[in-house]
Amino acid sequence: MSGRRRRRKPSAHGRPSGCTQPAPAPLTCGCPGATRPADAVWDPTPAGFRRHEAVTVIGRGEEAWRTAAEAVLRWEVKLRSGFSLAPADSGLEPRQDRGPGGEPGGEPDNTPDPTPEPGPDGTPHKGEARVRAGEDRIVLARLGPMVVREPVRVVAVVDAEDRAGCAYGTRAGHPVCGEEAWVMSRDAHGTVRLTLRSLTTAAPGLRGLLFPGALALQPLYRRRYLRSL
Repeated sequence: MSGRRRRRKPSAHGRPSGCTQPAPAPLTCGCPGATRPADAVWDPTPAGFRRHEAVTVIGRGEEAWRTAAEAVLRWEVKLRSGFSLAPADSGLEPRQDRGPGGEPGGEPDNTPDPTPEPGPDGTPHKGEARVRAGEDRIVLARLGPMVVREPVRVVAVVDAEDRAGCAYGTRAGHPVCGEEAWVMSRDAHGTVRLTLRSLTTAAPGLRGLLFPGALALQPLYRRRYLRSL
């Protein structure tokens, strides 16, 4: 008998036939990056989505900018609005495979979070690590005794001198389909603003039955987002 090891033939999906780990949950948001967090003007968006944009003034000056920009890059808009976060491989969804390169909108990048960077005042930041394009997370929303699991993927990150924010798209298993972005910006006069953008449509299959309830809750959570910082 030959001592050479036989390679397992890949399946039709390009995975070994004996592989027990499930494939990463695909994006369901349609067009990753459609909320355009890097752009001050939001271009026309894909058809079939409910579009929403709102802006509020956060403060003025360098300190207000640095604090708010750091917060928005660490999920604080979501966390301060009553949500919590879990890693993609936390057991709350099928374990995610690490994708090559973690390209936005492609395979997920679930490498361990790096050591948290210092906060705006130079002291270690004790909250969430900064968002990374391609990163998969599970957003947890508590509705009374129930916890709704929302699989998402970060599809865009901007971290510039006068603009900072991110966008995430829904993955399979999310109760709706779409994309959401929070962006902090600073104008020439030092005014700091938070912009919220979202695209929403019904999820396929039976999850689409949840869409009317999700629409009813959106105004509540949007108010929380705009007051979060």
